[in-house]
Amino acid sequence: MTMGQNATLEIIAPTADEAIEKGLDQLGLPRDAVSVDILDEGKAGFLGLGNRQVRVRLTIKDHPDDGSAEVKKEIPTATPEQPHEDDYVDELEEAKNRAETIVQTLISYMKVNAKVNARILEPEDEHDRAMILVEITGNDLSILIGRRAETLN
Repeated sequence: MTMGQNATLEIIAPTADEAIEKGLDQLGLPRDAVSVDILDEGKAGFLGLGNRQVRVRLTIKDHPDDGSAEVKKEIPTATPEQPHEDDYVDELEEAKNRAETIVQTLISYMKVNAKVNARILEPEDEHDRAMILVEITGNDLSILIGRRAETLN
């Protein structure tokens, strides 16, 4: 393969630095020989669920042919696994159940008589994300809020 072919490699890792390092190792190239595009910055999930890793694309830079040696490196064709919609829904449902359980446990430790209900709020538009809303209902829940919302904060 010659440098003029603009070979690319997509890598998925927990952080951008790790993805870049992993890609450079696979390509056997130094950092200045590639350009990096961050395709997905990833996200931290709620309570460790719903994490999405960083995805980067490394493109071998096009150098003018000055008679120097060509790079003869076979680049593995790696297709990153795309998360399935069902996996995302399952993770959201699991996170919702976990959030409800945690809040209910905290409420019971506080000896507050209240009902906890969690639900998933769908994104309002393409720029929004699904959220988990945890509602606490009961009589005299001021202990959860506190004076000037100090406890809530």
